Amino acid sequence: MKNHALGAVLLWTALPLAAAAGSLRVGPTRLDLSAQHPVAVLEVENTGDSPTLAQVDAFAWTQNAGEEVLEPSPDLIATPLVMNLAPGETQKVRVGLRELGSDRTERSYRVIVGEVTPTFVASA
Repeated sequence: MKNHALGAVLLWTALPLAAAAGSLRVGPTRLDLSAQHPVAVLEVENTGDSPTLAQVDAFAWTQNAGEEVLEPSPDLIATPLVMNLAPGETQKVRVGLRELGSDRTERSYRVIVGEVTPTFVASA
């Protein structure tokens, strides 16, 4: 595994994937991680009127010919990855660098918090 950035910039996006589900508020929208501060806390709040299920995904973020490129990244760890939020409930999500290295290259990541529709399987 490559050494991780001394400075990592994380941008957060709340992405509703189910129109009928509640609404998410995610903040702060930018976190800076470094060897001195390898972990940060993100708050996810359900601002809707019904319970919702949210999922956290981490991506390495780059640009290629002016287009955004998102690739799944093992560089970050987030917990919890999935959360069931009641109306008005706020959940703290810890995000951190998996490994601290001596690489001084800044890297950017995008963490997407999305609402997902639970899938239920009927028992026979």
